[in-house]
Amino acid sequence: MSKIVIVGGKLQGSEAAYLGQKAGIEIVLIDKNPQAPAQNLCTKFVCGDILSDDPAVTDELESADMILPTMENDEALEGLVKLCEEKGYILAFDWRAYKITSSKKKSDKLFADNGLPCPQYYPKGNFPFIAKPDSESGSHGVQVFTDQEELNTFIKNNGDAYIIQEFIEGPSYSVEIIGKPGNYRTYELTEIFVDEVYDCNLAATLHTIEPEKKKKIEAFALKIASLIKLEGIMDLEVIDHHGEIKILEIDARLPSQTPIVVYHASGMNYIKELYDLFFHGSFRDEQKNKKYYASLTQYLFRENRYSSHGEHIMVEGGILDYMDGICSKAIVISDFRPGMKLWRGTFINWAETLDDLKNNETLMRKELDEECDT
Repeated sequence: MSKIVIVGGKLQGSEAAYLGQKAGIEIVLIDKNPQAPAQNLCTKFVCGDILSDDPAVTDELESADMILPTMENDEALEGLVKLCEEKGYILAFDWRAYKITSSKKKSDKLFADNGLPCPQYYPKGNFPFIAKPDSESGSHGVQVFTDQEELNTFIKNNGDAYIIQEFIEGPSYSVEIIGKPGNYRTYELTEIFVDEVYDCNLAATLHTIEPEKKKKIEAFALKIASLIKLEGIMDLEVIDHHGEIKILEIDARLPSQTPIVVYHASGMNYIKELYDLFFHGSFRDEQKNKKYYASLTQYLFRENRYSSHGEHIMVEGGILDYMDGICSKAIVISDFRPGMKLWRGTFINWAETLDDLKNNETLMRKELDEECDT
């Protein structure tokens, strides 16, 4: 049986475990946190430090076909890269590309040097402005300013730790690209919706974007991957601002939320694609697209009520597991345990038509309402 060791059991680890199960691949999680959220979603969990001499850790690394980092700790990532180079382990990760894409200043310079469209930097542009930490991914630390005095105070106190750009609005999309120079694949687009703290609380394939815009986004992904000579996976996030596609950010690592949506919408499994690319040396599955409609969202349950939140809530609770019986259509991954009055869950829906997807989501919410009323 094929075997992948994933390192890191939070959001990306949960994604890899889910897709690994769908691909029939043994997924072993290594994480030094005994409460790693993704541990029950994997074939096996080893609690330990990836850079230690713990025999339980080294045994799994030595018997793995491939190692996939599913975390964003630079120190641990660099150590893992060196370890794999020394031991000859196959590592499905591009450290050089990651260092470019994990810095918004470096990636934005890449965009500017190559004429790629992105939001203007302060003081160009108009209010509101958005401040993002240079080295954080997702919504962590993001702030929006509508007042000059507040922005001046923020800049004075935070120095060069943040980038500040004009805050532009419009439909937001994500696309992943996998491959090595000369052999890249782009996959189905997902539309991204965010909560009040700009964290993604819904990822969906709704097929609403015009074909020419979709082609433009895919072309941007291919161009950037070629520029950085990507070897692995990268996601590109863009926004359609008054009809013009502008690039928001790139990340050369396995994302969360969108891979599961793409899998159910198209049939393409990123974990299988990475396994084939790195272990076998090339893609083995024919690229396909079922063109289904799919969605993934998170809810927080408190007492007899539930509310929609960004993905951050999924690592703020307990250990995740599959939850049967609460929804007749949706797949549910949650930290629920009997008797809990506070829990959280990821809900995955898909269907062949948009109407059927909406019907499934409506049924899901009805069933959740009924569960909360009991």
